[in-house]
Amino acid sequence: FIFAALFALVIFFVFVPLGEVLYDADGFVVYNVTPGYDIAEQNIEMPFTILEINDISVNDDRFSELFQELKPEQELTIETDKGDYLVVTGAHPQDSGRGFIGIQGEIHTTLAEPYSSYSFVGDVYRWMQLLFFWLFMLNLGVGLFNLLPLGPVDGGRMFLVATQAVFKDEKRAKKVWLWTMYIVLFLIFVNLLPWLTKLLS
Repeated sequence: FIFAALFALVIFFVFVPLGEVLYDADGFVVYNVTPGYDIAEQNIEMPFTILEINDISVNDDRFSELFQELKPEQELTIETDKGDYLVVTGAHPQDSGRGFIGIQGEIHTTLAEPYSSYSFVGDVYRWMQLLFFWLFMLNLGVGLFNLLPLGPVDGGRMFLVATQAVFKDEKRAKKVWLWTMYIVLFLIFVNLLPWLTKLLS
C-alpha cells in the first residue's frame, strides 16, 4: 500500500503536470450522441471533433468550466471539423437544473509546438506513465488480495484471530472462518467466470 501510494503521488504530481506541459488539446472527439437531445437531431456524421463552443477553444481552461455552467434551453454555437451548428441544451438526466449537450467522447491531444518535431518524447512519456500506472495497480491489487479472508494469506490469518477474539471459542471461530473463506472464493470464481468462459471459448 505504501508503494501504491508512492506511485500514485508520482503520477499526480509528476506525470499529470508534465503532460500539461508536453501536450495541447486540439479538439474534443465525439464518438456518440444521446438520442432525444438537440445535437442528435443535427445528424452530424460521427466521429466528429468539436473545436470551439461559444468561441471558447478546447485548449482554453474555460472549456471544461463551460460544461459545469450549462443551463437547460441554452443556445450554443458549436464549431466542429464537420461545420458549425447551433445547438440547444436539454436538461441533465441526473439533475434537471443543469444543462446537458448529450455528447460522449474525449479530449484529443497532440504534442505541444516546442516538442512536435520530437515524437519520441511523447512515446517515452506515455511508456513511463503506463509503467507507473501499472506499478500502482499491481501494488494496490496485491495489497487488497492479501487482505482477503483466505487461509493462505495474511488477511485470512487476521480474520481467524479476530473471530477467535469475538466468539471466544476456537472451534466456532474456525467454522465461521472456513465459511467466510468459501463465500469469498465463490465470489472470486463468479467474477472470474465470464473471463474463464471467454478464454475457453
